[in-house]
This record gives sequence, structure tokens and C-alpha cells, in this order.
Amino acid sequence: MIQHRWTAICHDSSVDLDSNNITLYRIFAHLQLSHPRQPDDSRAMGIFVQVRFHVVTCWGRTTKDGSIAGKTRTTFIDPHGEELMKKDYDVDLTHSQQHHHRIAIAQLPLTHAGQYNFRVDRQTASGEWERVTESPLDVEIEWIDPSTTSSE
Repeated sequence: MIQHRWTAICHDSSVDLDSNNITLYRIFAHLQLSHPRQPDDSRAMGIFVQVRFHVVTCWGRTTKDGSIAGKTRTTFIDPHGEELMKKDYDVDLTHSQQHHHRIAIAQLPLTHAGQYNFRVDRQTASGEWERVTESPLDVEIEWIDPSTTSSE
């Protein structure tokens, strides 16, 4: 079975193709942003913010023999438990001891300020999804009233 080693949220990452090692740049767990408030928007439901970062997960083998592969899933969950994004992917450890999976985020759906989570699951032999970790992302939103903003 594939084994979860770690998950991190970072601004960028690069993989050394010779060693299969990865370098993470500017790891973070807090996002602070400003966004215009819509006149009829009291709870900020359904905004999308332009941000660029990676969610990187490292998977490894539990044994050194044979080919090992599995299905995994990363889900972005809002502070109220609603699933906002979900990405399934295959991990193949046939030819290596570890695998780094990077999800590039360019646009992030937000529903409220608070603690969001990137939940990482793997599929068991029976087909059930098993949670292996959650990486929190605390989001602060400063609401800007467009009517009070000056263009001077």
C-alpha cells in the first residue's frame, strides 16, 4: 500500500529529476487578502481569488519489493465543512521509493473567512477512501467597500 509521508502548502516547488528530491519555496498556512464587498453581499459567498501556489504531497512505499500503486484524492474544504474542490490522481511507485504530487492552484474558491483544509485521502483495497492528513489554511479577508475607495 502507498504511504503518506507529508503534505505542504507552498508558493512554488521544483523537482530534481536526477535525485527525485523536491525543494519547497515559502511554505505557508495563512492567507491574508483584500476583496471588494458586493452591495448585497453580507457573507461573501462564492468568491474566487487569483492566487498562485502549490499543494505538494509526498507518497512512499510501505515495502521495498514489487510494484506499488494507488489512487489518492485532495479535497479543499471550507470552514463549514463544504467541499469546494476535489482532485483525484494516481500514484505509481513501481520504479521509485517515493512520489511527489503537486497541485498547482491559480484560483481559489472562498466562502467565508476562517480555517480551510486541504484533506488528503487514499483509496483502500476495498475501494473506501481513508483520510491520511489535513493541511490547514487560515484565510483572513479584509472587505473593501467600493463606494468609499478613492481613485486619486
